[in-house]
Amino acid sequence: MLLKFLSILYVILFNVVNFFKSKGASKMEFISKISKNYDKIGLKKIQEFYEILKRQIVSKDMQIKFEQGKNIALFVNTFLIDSDTICACLLLRLLRENLVDASNFNQFEDIVNLCSQVIKVESIRYQDKQVEFEDLRAMLVAIAKDIRVIIIKLCEVLYLAQNPNLISKEQLKQLHFEIKEVYSPLAGRLGLASIKSELNDLNLKYFFPKEYEVLENEVSKHALTREKSVNQVVEDLKKELKEQNISGTVYGRVKHISSIYYKLKDKNYTLSKIYDLSAVRVIVNTVSECYAVMGIVHSKYVPLDNRFKDYIARPKSNGYQSLHTTVIVNEEPLEIQIRTTQMHNHAEYGIAAHYLYKEHKTKKSSLDQRLIWIRKILENKENSSAREVLDQLKTDVYSGDIFVQTPLGKIIQLFENATPIDFAYTIHSEVGNKCVGAKVNGKMVPLNTSLKNGDIVEIITSQNSKGPSRDWLKIVKMQHSKNKINDFFKHGMKEENIKKGKLILEQASKFKGISLSFLNDEKQLKILLEKLAFNSLDEMYASIGYGSVSSTSILNKANNLFLEKENSIIDTPKVVNVSKKTGANIEGFETILTRIANCCKPIPGDEIIGYISRGHGLTIHRKDCSEVKYLEQDRLLNIKWANKVEDSSFSALIKVIVNNKTGVLSSITNKFTENKLNITFIKSENTKYGDSIINIGFLINNRQSLLDIINKVKSLPYVVDVIR
Repeated sequence: MLLKFLSILYVILFNVVNFFKSKGASKMEFISKISKNYDKIGLKKIQEFYEILKRQIVSKDMQIKFEQGKNIALFVNTFLIDSDTICACLLLRLLRENLVDASNFNQFEDIVNLCSQVIKVESIRYQDKQVEFEDLRAMLVAIAKDIRVIIIKLCEVLYLAQNPNLISKEQLKQLHFEIKEVYSPLAGRLGLASIKSELNDLNLKYFFPKEYEVLENEVSKHALTREKSVNQVVEDLKKELKEQNISGTVYGRVKHISSIYYKLKDKNYTLSKIYDLSAVRVIVNTVSECYAVMGIVHSKYVPLDNRFKDYIARPKSNGYQSLHTTVIVNEEPLEIQIRTTQMHNHAEYGIAAHYLYKEHKTKKSSLDQRLIWIRKILENKENSSAREVLDQLKTDVYSGDIFVQTPLGKIIQLFENATPIDFAYTIHSEVGNKCVGAKVNGKMVPLNTSLKNGDIVEIITSQNSKGPSRDWLKIVKMQHSKNKINDFFKHGMKEENIKKGKLILEQASKFKGISLSFLNDEKQLKILLEKLAFNSLDEMYASIGYGSVSSTSILNKANNLFLEKENSIIDTPKVVNVSKKTGANIEGFETILTRIANCCKPIPGDEIIGYISRGHGLTIHRKDCSEVKYLEQDRLLNIKWANKVEDSSFSALIKVIVNNKTGVLSSITNKFTENKLNITFIKSENTKYGDSIINIGFLINNRQSLLDIINKVKSLPYVVDVIR
């Protein structure tokens, strides 16, 4: 029994020792493969992180995930990004499955954040019929913010597609669906041709395994010959360009299985009719150099008849320009394309871009335009410092915008910090108007919550809702939301606005002492409505109630139209001495009919201005009166108080805002009694904030006396403010 136990223990210890030995050996191999791509500082960081992570691996499952992370890191390594990206690949699969604790890597915050962002982009819903895949790709980029996140995810997707035994059948089916609709197009936008082509080949193998096998067998018969031909022609043309003193770039490629398959399908070709199974591209500086290179090619290799196409002299409809010719090399056809740098940029980044042609698109989307400069960074890393490249890759491509989803998966683009109300009105006006609540990621939230990329937003509506609150205008972040809320108050609440507007106009007319008799005169009403551009009296009332026009402007217009007399006010026979009536001297006139404006009630000491009205003589306003700006400016006169007006009494009005406490009104009136001031009226009203406003009218001799009583009332307990 003991012997059996010791035997088992020996086997366990042997496996554990070998397990950790294998990790050490694997590390040396891993570091060796990536060492040439990083400087000493970057390599030191990778080695340090590797060691810290390795010490936490205590199970076979963890070791498997760690090895998978290393394989993904080797894929990423080919793009020469930075050491943090390599480290994130090592950690990702362990962190995703909670096999390690993120708090153990506090000194590597940037690496943990990269992994967290990769995991976050995986929360996007892909399968719903409502999804527009261009929006979905844009949402993925917006959530990632850092393009390194997309590169890590693309490399992980490629690794899983190459190793289908690592995931379940359902997961594999979902993976290939996402490759087709999301990851392969994204790789194409970013110019990651190696990833895109490999993903497309794996997708073809998954969806059409028999067709893939037949085509692969057929193509592979001469694969080595084609690869040899490409390498030979590239070296030959580089040598020729150097001898001819032509500066240029030469590179080649062998067509992938998936690309061949879809070309055969689209064109209804046989394999023998495809002449670009292998191809070489030459990029030079000028058009004349393009034709010079074409001459070199045709003198060096045998061209195929009818396979020369001059798209420089005759560009394609999308503006594509290049010289194409097919030559025979090692008894196999090989296509050669020759173009200038400008033509190449147009073909790769402009409307002639290859992915537009492949996807049957006629113009670039917002995502295409935003990713072009990222692609240029990836393709021209040698022209920038490592820090510059890293900073550019971290740039938020969709800065200022966010993408959220409905519960059914439809993607909605909003402004940054947009609220559920903005989301509701983006869906539909009625959804916004009937909104009574919102859920974000399944939880109830306030309507002023700022939404974030990737949030799943559900709007709760009620048919009993009376519509939006005016407070929403302060909450929403998008102008179209404000417009729709305002439209509701303008049109959806028309009846309420009519009643409100009528009341406002009646109150204003009483306050100003202006009759509304013109509203009952059909002829006068018609003239007024035409002048104000209203179609009906109700429309005028609704506009007042909604706030698009003020009651003051309407009353002033009516006053100017209907209250004027036939004779000029200067010739009015009924006049009084100015100083005796109001205490004002008018520059240029000795006597004129005058009155004090009810809206501002000026008193001696106030700076004043006069308005010559039609039929009502001169109205005296305070210069700071808000109504003056609505008056006809050419009828305003500079006036001033007479030297001696202390024996005259003037009406004054103040608003006292108070807390509702017992005895506060008595305390206020006592102050007026102490100052021997006569109160002419008192009116009190409650506010929605729980305070009260007490309007007090009284007689006063001058401005200083008014200021004295205001200060004394302000000093009382429970008085919040005093407004004149």
